[in-house]
Amino acid sequence: YVVSVDVDYSLAGTFQLLFDTGDDFNPAQQINVEVEKGLNSLELPFELKEDGQLKFLRLDFGDDVQLSEVRLKSLSLFSKGKILFDLGEKEITKKVRLIQGVEHVDNAAVFKLDASRSPFDPYIVFSPINELIYPLWQRILLLIAPWLLLFFFPFLSWVRERFEKKELVLFLTALFIASIPLKIAWVTFSALLLLAYSLFVFVKKKEINFSLDRLAILGLFLVPLLFIGQGEFSNLAVPLGFVIFPVICSILDFSPHYDEIKKIHTRVFFVLMSITIVSWVLLMGYSGYFYNLGLSNYFGDIKANAHLVMDWLYYPHTTFLSFFILIGGIFCLDLFKRQKIDNVLQLWHCLS
Repeated sequence: YVVSVDVDYSLAGTFQLLFDTGDDFNPAQQINVEVEKGLNSLELPFELKEDGQLKFLRLDFGDDVQLSEVRLKSLSLFSKGKILFDLGEKEITKKVRLIQGVEHVDNAAVFKLDASRSPFDPYIVFSPINELIYPLWQRILLLIAPWLLLFFFPFLSWVRERFEKKELVLFLTALFIASIPLKIAWVTFSALLLLAYSLFVFVKKKEINFSLDRLAILGLFLVPLLFIGQGEFSNLAVPLGFVIFPVICSILDFSPHYDEIKKIHTRVFFVLMSITIVSWVLLMGYSGYFYNLGLSNYFGDIKANAHLVMDWLYYPHTTFLSFFILIGGIFCLDLFKRQKIDNVLQLWHCLS
């Protein structure tokens, strides 16, 4: 293997590359070079023992307290002439996993060293080697591609049927449910689409039905509104849902679609749970190696480890998603009791 790095020193010094193959960083797996003041283009070759697996790369900037600044312009890894990864300045700052003895890092991968630290030993450790070689977007695509292929044509058929039957309210509701595990902006956008459609229906039919429970939900919005400070109206973004959804539900009649909405919800989260389990199996069987993670210690730090399973989602908040998964279990039970779905309830509980 060869690590190629362009590094800019504020004065002449030393530069070390350390590589971890499972026994942590140690002097036996270290390469030392002298660097000049200014830009240095370095090629650092190293070999792994037979059946060795590269896990982490670490860069040490020496022990000269006069060294104030180091800039990494590029970092690449080659093997047998083939490039495994190539990071520019912006990618470098995003891929640093651990920083020691560094006071500040900017987007141009300039590391301001902290000379007040004793002992002075500034270094950085990058993300696991598999994450450097295979970017997150590639890993996500490989993870969800089977589901995208499996459901692409059934989804198109379902959408076509909704428009043919003029069930736009059902389509917009499905869009809202499907956006829940995504970025919050998508949830907001789909909710506003439902609101716009409901206002269009109101203008057309001039009918609205505000029940006591919906008025009570509207009242919940008044609580933060009454206590809002001067210029803090942006804090009403979340409680604004207490206004939007009572208005939507007071104009649109969802009752003919209750069963179908429950089915949509369970299907969306059934797929989400299935992908999550595949992600967990991959973590236990492959990528967990790079985090020293296995069945024996997975539950020891479940909060951090669960995020490794959910990192394929834009909003991988496990508590937030668990709430909707629990609702799906209630929907499944209700639909099964009324013989609206097959006996998937037990599988749902296993997945959840």
